[in-house]
Amino acid sequence: MKPSRKPRAESRKPVFKRSLIFVHRWLGVALCVLFLLWFPSGIGMMYFGMPDVTPAARLQRLPVLEARKITVTPADAAAKLGVDADDLRLSSFDGRPAYRAGPGGGGPVLYADTGEEQGEVSREMVQRIATAWTGQPASAASVEEVTEVDQWTLQTRLADLSPVFKYSWPDGQQVYVSQAAGDVVQYTTTASRIGAYLGPIPHWFYFTPLRKHGPQWSRVVIWSSGIGTISAMLGVIVGIWMYSPSRKYRYAGAPTSIPYRGQKRWHTVLGLVFGVATITYAFSGMLSMDPFPSFNDRVQQRRGGGEPNIRRALRGDLDPSSFDAKHPRQALEQLGTLPVKELELTSFAGEAVYLARLADGDTRIVPMSG
Repeated sequence: MKPSRKPRAESRKPVFKRSLIFVHRWLGVALCVLFLLWFPSGIGMMYFGMPDVTPAARLQRLPVLEARKITVTPADAAAKLGVDADDLRLSSFDGRPAYRAGPGGGGPVLYADTGEEQGEVSREMVQRIATAWTGQPASAASVEEVTEVDQWTLQTRLADLSPVFKYSWPDGQQVYVSQAAGDVVQYTTTASRIGAYLGPIPHWFYFTPLRKHGPQWSRVVIWSSGIGTISAMLGVIVGIWMYSPSRKYRYAGAPTSIPYRGQKRWHTVLGLVFGVATITYAFSGMLSMDPFPSFNDRVQQRRGGGEPNIRRALRGDLDPSSFDAKHPRQALEQLGTLPVKELELTSFAGEAVYLARLADGDTRIVPMSG
């Protein structure tokens, strides 16, 4: 008679414990590729980000303001554009000094040298904007109109910016210019695109077919990271449950606290060591997607329907005539040879001041007196 086999260790476990092991095992099989993708791409994000047009990049490419060319006062500019003084900044547009309205200067434009308001942006002006950004002739670039979002315009509202034209140069530089806004809305290089594929694109699931459908993309990220969190938690629970402080198991003839051998033994040891870090890693990724919007909605309702304008609350409303005491031309002359790229109209301690931004990003405050 053939002797019966000794029952496997797992077969002698309680049903609930076996169920936890089963769920953890197969969730791990299903999500192992995602975790393998998340960890190295998270390291990549320490060094590479998605290509973007930052305020610093815009400032760097602006021409230095020349005091002698500025004739229009802030009060006149605010009156013609129909905005408050704190919505204005003296910057440049198409190589000319200009008052730009709106957050970040993305609104209407009034030229500070002639007082004329910028109308419709022509294709020739779009070419000049692209050339000024890269320093290369537009004739050397291939041009195409962007009618649908691509990998580098996934966070861009094309409907508000169209038509958008993409200029691609042989050296790998790509500039996206909005004819509606008269501004560069995206800029990439070969290096920045490669870096994005090593970091944020796989980490955030920024694959064009998925990411262009915002709600569906958000659900995929939230659910996958949530299930990954549960899988990691189950692994830690099982590992602690199986662990024996009294070393009741045997391994290679010696007492041991862990019942497994080979790869399963290493899996258990590493899981117990790094399990909590894995749980927090996956859970924090889920939280970054704001998975509980109903809670935030209730908070906003208690606040009166939205966030307050902190900047306006701290600085108050600025009267454009407050800047009559010192013409922008005088403010620039006061700064001497400093390479001023922008003058923001703002206030400090209740008094109107110019905030000058220099080429290197440093700032200077120019008061109305002294």
